Amino acid sequence: MKKLLLIFVLTFIGCSGDNDSENNNSNNPVFENVLIIDGAEYPLGSGSLLNYGGQSGLFNLDLDLWSTGIEVSDCQSECSGQGQDIYFEMWTSNPNFLDSGSYTVFNDDTNEDYSIGDISYSDFVIDLDCSTIENQEPNWLEISSGNVDVQRSGNTYTISWDLTGYQGEDITGTYSGTLLYCDVSN
Repeated sequence: MKKLLLIFVLTFIGCSGDNDSENNNSNNPVFENVLIIDGAEYPLGSGSLLNYGGQSGLFNLDLDLWSTGIEVSDCQSECSGQGQDIYFEMWTSNPNFLDSGSYTVFNDDTNEDYSIGDISYSDFVIDLDCSTIENQEPNWLEISSGNVDVQRSGNTYTISWDLTGYQGEDITGTYSGTLLYCDVSN
């Protein structure tokens, strides 16, 4: 299962913990790295992007955005710590980065006819404990609908989302920073 591979093989260190956009100039927006679920705020500290491969100009990149309590040293390490995660299985035109633009959640990972801008599966977890993950599956909650906006400038991403969970959760947030990139397509 991709989710277990993601957690055991990849997670991300806080290499994007600094907020490059933060300043006091009101003409420049301040991006707070935060996941908001039904009004509860969880600070985000890092993100990862896994290349699962593709062909003919369509590639599967999985995006995870991790709270400040979760850490991983590199693509081969298991996660450590406790916190939250929001996950998206995204389809893009390049194996090395996400295209800038709007992505739409439709959560149909049984369909093989994806297009650029699709999110075929997405979920989140608010009680992730990396120390118990081998013995106890976290309580992943699926996302039913919504959009994710991605803007990329070089290696820096600005990502925002407005989503709804299957249990009616209101899920919003933003992340601005770099993402740990790992090619797991082999």
